[in-house]
Amino acid sequence: MFNIFKKKENNNIESTIINDLQYNKEYNQYTGTSYINKFNKECNITIESNDIEYAEKCIKFINNEESNTIFEAIYESLVLYCKSYLEEYNDINIPKDISGKDILNYLSEETICIFDNKDNKIGFNITGNCTWEEEHGFIIVVNDEKVKYVGEHGNLYYPWEDLSQESHNFATNNKENKGESNV
Repeated sequence: MFNIFKKKENNNIESTIINDLQYNKEYNQYTGTSYINKFNKECNITIESNDIEYAEKCIKFINNEESNTIFEAIYESLVLYCKSYLEEYNDINIPKDISGKDILNYLSEETICIFDNKDNKIGFNITGNCTWEEEHGFIIVVNDEKVKYVGEHGNLYYPWEDLSQESHNFATNNKENKGESNV
């Protein structure tokens, strides 16, 4: 099999998709950046395993057209999460009628977190800051090409966990909560 990874002297690995891929011995993880077309910018990448090939598979999936439906659900879920704060707080400078990809204008420091490969299914988290919840930001959990959780980033959730009973889950395509917050 053709190996696209070249090991450097300092244990870092070169990747054709992830830029500046470096191994952080203290945290036992790889970090780098990659252009993510769904956010229209370079995002941070954190890989919590040694399976760089799987991490690249996840990033390719994110940037592929087949994930468009998932990201529409993510945008819709982020809008629900945002609107839950707009209803409660009047001092947030976000239009009350925000919808779709416009929510991306209120996100920053997006990081794609990729964990161990489980059953060769696509699974990752996206974390970052958001204007409406400056203390906790946001986390999105995707497992097996389904959005499992969207809400505040108070805890680290793994894609393989059952998150159907988590409170404040705004994932709209999560059949367990039907897009309603489990408040």
